[in-house]
Amino acid sequence: MKKDFHYGVIRLLAEKAGLTPNQSQLVAYASQYVDDAIYHEKISVKNIEELAIPDLEERISTQDSTFDPICTAHSVVGHFLAGKKIETHRKIYIPFHFIPPNKMEEGKEFNYGCEPKGQMATELVDTAITKLLEVDGKTEKNFIELGVALHSFADTWAHAEFSGRLCNKSNDLEQVYRINNNTNIDYLISTEPLPNIGHADAADYPDRSELTWGYNHDPKHNQNSHPKKRYNSDYFLKAAKVIFSKLCDVTGEKKNTFHTFEEKLLTCLTHKYTDSMLEDVFSEISFDYDKGKWMRNALRPLLGEYGVYDYDFELLEDRKWFYFHAAAFRQRRFVVNNVPFGLA
Repeated sequence: MKKDFHYGVIRLLAEKAGLTPNQSQLVAYASQYVDDAIYHEKISVKNIEELAIPDLEERISTQDSTFDPICTAHSVVGHFLAGKKIETHRKIYIPFHFIPPNKMEEGKEFNYGCEPKGQMATELVDTAITKLLEVDGKTEKNFIELGVALHSFADTWAHAEFSGRLCNKSNDLEQVYRINNNTNIDYLISTEPLPNIGHADAADYPDRSELTWGYNHDPKHNQNSHPKKRYNSDYFLKAAKVIFSKLCDVTGEKKNTFHTFEEKLLTCLTHKYTDSMLEDVFSEISFDYDKGKWMRNALRPLLGEYGVYDYDFELLEDRKWFYFHAAAFRQRRFVVNNVPFGLA
């Protein structure tokens, strides 16, 4: 899924479920930021000792005044060129974008392929909701944790049957094609040069809400597969309905109110420019996503020796960016602890 769902649809669903605009923005921003948190090196923060957030202690070094952020997204190709395949699986793709359906059990074959509403992704969402329902639980950090979990939860629909590891059986596709009017194949893409990780062979087709598309697995690696067709807008609408129900668990809003805006939402999902359609159709919602805002509000860049900005910062009072990294760290730890990483 792309920003139109991870931010736009989540923001819409949160407000329709009864969260305040500010609470909805926290959830939706965190949901989309999972695709934008690309920092993967330590940054220097001169007053980092003032930061006291549970779960971030081991990411902070007061000795050399650094913070080690959680990277939740990056270019697949870039990390393959850097020779970091296993780290890509273990730290980014599986914990945040391709969560396997169930926890590992001794003596059982493990399924790495995503499934809508998988047990682990659901548990992450339900845990965040439980925290929000506690006395004084409706805090910034808890709404942000829910947003991070909802990103991965939503991706279990878009990424269904694909896995976040290098795997020929799940991810090696022989043909990928776009379908017009549900019948006519009008575009084919080559899959040969791409690594068989995630949905790389399918490019961004699984993430585009307006597409109807199909694919065949390469019979060399998956002899039991058959041609499959995906109606993304229908699939994404199903995800939206389940997510709305989860958000209603936070507010007590009636879950059957989804039908009051369902047709309008489907109209947006079937449009090529879903972002702008959401803004037009749901003009009562103030959609506003700036991927650099939380970091700018948390850290002030310092001028370096030669009068240019580097990775040296001063800690400011806003903590949302750090709450995101704390939530991401907890989620990664949970998934890593429940997935076997014999990834060959």
